[in-house]
Amino acid sequence: MQSAKEVFQIAQARLQRGERVFRGQYLSSKEVAEAESDYQQAKMELNAAEAELHLLGSRPGEGSLLQVVAPFDGKVVEVRAAVGETVTPDKPFLRIVNTSKVWAVFDLYPQYLPLVRVGQRVRFKTDALPDMTYEAVIDTIMPEADPNMRVVKARARISNDSGTLKPGQFIEGVVTVRVSKEELLLVPSEAVQKIEDGTYVFVATETPGEFRLRQVQIAEQEDNMSVIRDGLRPGERIVVHNASLLKGMLTGGGEE
Repeated sequence: MQSAKEVFQIAQARLQRGERVFRGQYLSSKEVAEAESDYQQAKMELNAAEAELHLLGSRPGEGSLLQVVAPFDGKVVEVRAAVGETVTPDKPFLRIVNTSKVWAVFDLYPQYLPLVRVGQRVRFKTDALPDMTYEAVIDTIMPEADPNMRVVKARARISNDSGTLKPGQFIEGVVTVRVSKEELLLVPSEAVQKIEDGTYVFVATETPGEFRLRQVQIAEQEDNMSVIRDGLRPGERIVVHNASLLKGMLTGGGEE
């Protein structure tokens, strides 16, 4: 709009100057006609720009200012256009962020997947505010694991009207789960060996001195003890004190 006005004003001034000079016989009628043509063209472009602004909601007397309404409430965090630059519907010129509701995304490691469900409450803290504890409800567990990290993402939606939580902050969460004691086995943590991406124990076979490597799922580790969620049956004998030695000697073997 501003550009069209400037072109129109230049053409108008040129025409008026040309008419004055023509009356003094210093310009030919052809030159005056060219100035008249430029003036009419600029006037048409100005009228077209004014009509477009009117269609977009501008009113007479408001100049070239146009109110732009965002599709949602928020704060402007980035301006992507300069004054006088042409903008189009396919080119966003502002970035607006609404942080009244934010997503908390957690990494679930394979051994905890059987214990975590949608609807469970999660308590978490941030490094920025270590004295504050937040609570939310898990509403989504992604159907696939991250191919690089080997973790599954869980997500919880949190009210953030105070604005204390910032997108991109690091958080650490805790999910409290309830399981019956009959489903769990408690073993010394030194019996549990981490091999590649899994956790394993060496289980004694019926042959004296023979052991098989078996993968287990750990529900929790605390005070040098590990809670076995799956993979081991009550009454089975496992290697404890020399488990790390067997792991070091292992060159091949299979799982049950």
